[in-house]
Amino acid sequence: MPANPAPTDNLLALPDGTELVGDYRIKRVLGAGGFGITYLADEKALARLVTIKEYFPADFAARRATNASPRSQEVAGDYQWGLDRFIEEAQTLARFDHPNVVRVHRYFRANNTAYMVLHFEEGGSFKSWLRGLKRAPRQAELDTMVAPLLDALEIIHKANFLHRDIAPDNIMVRRDGSPVLIDFGSARGHIASHSRTVSALVKPGYSPYEQYATTTSSQGPWTDIYALGATLYHAIAGKRPPDAPSRIVSDEYVKAAEAALSSYRSGFLSAIDKALRLEVGERPQSIAEWRGDLLAPEPKCAPGRLGLRLPIARTLGRWSGAVTPAPSKVALPAPPEATVALTEQPQSLVPVPPDAPQPKGQLLDFIDALKKHRPTILTPKKKNQAATKPPREPVAAPSVPRERAVTLSESDVQFGLGYGPPPEPPPPPASAPPHPKK
Repeated sequence: MPANPAPTDNLLALPDGTELVGDYRIKRVLGAGGFGITYLADEKALARLVTIKEYFPADFAARRATNASPRSQEVAGDYQWGLDRFIEEAQTLARFDHPNVVRVHRYFRANNTAYMVLHFEEGGSFKSWLRGLKRAPRQAELDTMVAPLLDALEIIHKANFLHRDIAPDNIMVRRDGSPVLIDFGSARGHIASHSRTVSALVKPGYSPYEQYATTTSSQGPWTDIYALGATLYHAIAGKRPPDAPSRIVSDEYVKAAEAALSSYRSGFLSAIDKALRLEVGERPQSIAEWRGDLLAPEPKCAPGRLGLRLPIARTLGRWSGAVTPAPSKVALPAPPEATVALTEQPQSLVPVPPDAPQPKGQLLDFIDALKKHRPTILTPKKKNQAATKPPREPVAAPSVPRERAVTLSESDVQFGLGYGPPPEPPPPPASAPPHPKK
């Protein structure tokens, strides 16, 4: 340890420059929580950076020089009990060999406490990654994150272990975009239960209701599933869900499909809702069960449906035609109509062939798409139509209108977008007399 170590913002932390067991030299504090302090350090023998986590429960630990000790004799038992759980967690994590679980190189005792040496992950937190996007993440981007995290959690749960502290700031995103689970709270959960210091463990919005209890008996894989579901909710909605205790009193949870800032698979959104159910028994009970809903591809659209998932108003707003929405009034029995004025088309300078297509705007292209998928959707059926008819002679093409208005009822648009039943077809037109031959 140097004679004049650099000062640190955390008065309880080891000073910068402190050496541990002759192998590590502390560079700076990375973070501090209710049960420990995390440092960035140099591993001198291998000339690499590592992360070192020190057991230091702030509620019942004190620092004298570099040594940690219980604050008083009354909490000495809690201090030692927590120290044993910290070492057990280090031993368990060291057995996991998964690319998306932080790697434990070693652990050791020193300064009347214990230390865990972790692989230093270069990158930023999932929270920082979301902030850096400056937009809602896309479905493919979230899938890239979610799939490996589920694999990692499944391995952890099969070892009868829980993370207990999943949140946007406890998932690292490497420079290559892959996620890593860090800062496990399993030992903290046991310490909190033993010492009744529950407030030091929970994260409002991300911790399920059972983590607010003074026992861990009701916790299980569903506890981590709730926390990861809340993390994904934060990703798609831009904010965390309401905290669990307030939801018990008055549940103001907004479903993921309504809170989402972009378009996502309906199954993905409903899986988030399932994970965030308050009752333990109503959530998915295992990662395998939840994965099936969370990552399942969107089912293929039935014929005649385009499968769009955005609300009508948001979808209409993306068309280039000028949309005249219905005035905002009280709800009426009949749906409002949207009138779309198509873009002006130039007059033809040459004779128009009889089979030339009419000019179209994006809305008419949309209608043609409906006809292609289900030809009868916008074409009324003709009754008592003869099996064969003599071909009609072509007539001169009408002049192209300068502007044409197409009126669609909302029920027409709803069906085309995958909502509701098809509109009733209009009555068949009166049969026209055959065109006289010249």
